[in-house]
Amino acid sequence: MKTEKAARRRSRAQAAGLAPAPLALALCLSAALAFAALHAAPAAAQRGRQAAQAPPAVTQELLAELEAKAADGDPDAMFGLAVLCFYGEGTAQDPARAVDLLEKGAAKGHPMSLSFLGQLYETGTSVPKDVKKAAGYYAKAAEKGDVTAELALGGIYYYGADGVKADPKRAFRHFSRAAEQGQHQAQLMLGAMYESGTGTAKDPAKSWEFFMKAADSPDDRGEGALAVGDIYISGRNPTVPQDLEKGREYYRRAAAHNVKEAAERLALLDRAQAEAAAERQEAGKAQGRKK
Repeated sequence: MKTEKAARRRSRAQAAGLAPAPLALALCLSAALAFAALHAAPAAAQRGRQAAQAPPAVTQELLAELEAKAADGDPDAMFGLAVLCFYGEGTAQDPARAVDLLEKGAAKGHPMSLSFLGQLYETGTSVPKDVKKAAGYYAKAAEKGDVTAELALGGIYYYGADGVKADPKRAFRHFSRAAEQGQHQAQLMLGAMYESGTGTAKDPAKSWEFFMKAADSPDDRGEGALAVGDIYISGRNPTVPQDLEKGREYYRRAAAHNVKEAAERLALLDRAQAEAAAERQEAGKAQGRKK
């Protein structure tokens, strides 16, 4: 029953744009391929970001280099090869081998291998689902500065899960560390936690600060803008004066990202404004007839 309730809370929060969804298993495939290429070929590594933006095709030569480096114990090569095996890019899809390579990389403290294993165990993909074990992998990755692991730990401890008891204070600490690194979903969660006093003392000013950071983040896809718009429209934050025009501005920003709720709120505001104008006009006519 507790698990079902936690799942429902998570689902509602995700729908509102205020919860970190379970991390996508696919690290962006093009980025993963670039990572594999960069760590297999030193010449590519020297090209830096440009090489990462346009990864080469997975060739047999690249695979051979990855295999050789992985066999020599290079954890970066192990990770790159694991990604290719997991998705079947340039080689036969082999999730079991991918997990084996990830575990070997994790044993060497490779943060992305640790984080990827956390995702697999959290979702039960290619391994038996074990959220407690996932949290352990995430914790090791987070210690090495992996921001997605910090976010994942925040979500696990915020909602609770099989084998892991909800701990809002602990969730707050993980979200704070992720937010310090500019993680957008963590900023949204901190805004909500400071507003409600969950895992920390209520602090309207801090809540506003993090909602604004989320809204202004280049990663915002309308969730932060929607939250800021709601605050301006409702006037619920005592540190932020109610401002209908600014609220509309942020709703428009959210609607531009196809956030359905923002478009609905704008339509309601327009309808209310039209009704108020009609009422004023009718009142003026009535006043004129009395004269």
